[in-house]
Amino acid sequence: MNPILHKTLALTLSASLLNAYAVPAFSAETISADKTITGETFKDETGNQMGGVLVLNEPTAAATGTRGDMVVNIKDSHFTNNSTSAGGYGGTIFQYTGTLNIDNTTFTGNTADWDGGAISTAFPEKSQQPDGAGKLVVKNSTFDSNTATVYSAGAIGLYSEGEISNSTFTNNNAGGHDPADATDGGGALYLGGWAQATLKGNLFEGNSSNRGGAIGTTAGGISQYAYLHSTGDTFKNNTATKFGGAIFNQFATANNYVNDATFTGNKADKYGGAIYNSGVLTVNNSNFTTNTADAGGAIFNANKAVLNLEG
Repeated sequence: MNPILHKTLALTLSASLLNAYAVPAFSAETISADKTITGETFKDETGNQMGGVLVLNEPTAAATGTRGDMVVNIKDSHFTNNSTSAGGYGGTIFQYTGTLNIDNTTFTGNTADWDGGAISTAFPEKSQQPDGAGKLVVKNSTFDSNTATVYSAGAIGLYSEGEISNSTFTNNNAGGHDPADATDGGGALYLGGWAQATLKGNLFEGNSSNRGGAIGTTAGGISQYAYLHSTGDTFKNNTATKFGGAIFNQFATANNYVNDATFTGNKADKYGGAIYNSGVLTVNNSNFTTNTADAGGAIFNANKAVLNLEG
């Protein structure tokens, strides 16, 4: 157990969380008040269902379905080879409430069985608003060789609000050694539920899954809140065994865009070498080079999907 987190604080779970995640079992350290972690290494730790190392939960916020005021900062740290038990979420961190700021930190070889090989965030079922659960802010960080062995989000599973900038995602995988097993995909990043994701200046390289080698999005009937904003991101040599070598988009709002992006050498075995769109998406001023698929080497637009190409 890491000495910086010397005490497990009281945790109150709402009925909605219990329903949403079956029977969560928390053995990781629980943070429920402001905290700063700097220059620490977390290695070979194993949690139960939620969070291999850390769980972020402010009980009052959880009870009221709000984000809460808690702020947790993690800087210049390393998370290596941590994991959750079977059916788990967040190989290193499970975030339910609060704002989590991550800067200049590496996540390498972490594993979750179900979602978020490195990090998973809860969705705001109680309030059904994007600000009803935690906010994740990541910058200048590296995610390498993290895995969601069964379902989605090799590195990060995002279900509320998130900002990711100037970070690198390499060799992450959703679906373990057989990416075809992954259900919702997102080799590096999976956006679901109420996710509102703003990405800027990131590199996604060598990630893999069945849908969305780098990024997968699925929101179903609640997609009126969800969006993907990508600006200046690079997608290189990502692969999907089915759809969307780099991006699989199913968000159906009119507020999804990819601006100033570079797609190079991405591959889908079926449709959409770089992008598979079955929702609404605007692609502006972006470059596509040597992306391959059976159909739609660069972009495949499914029936009734809306694709706007600009610039």
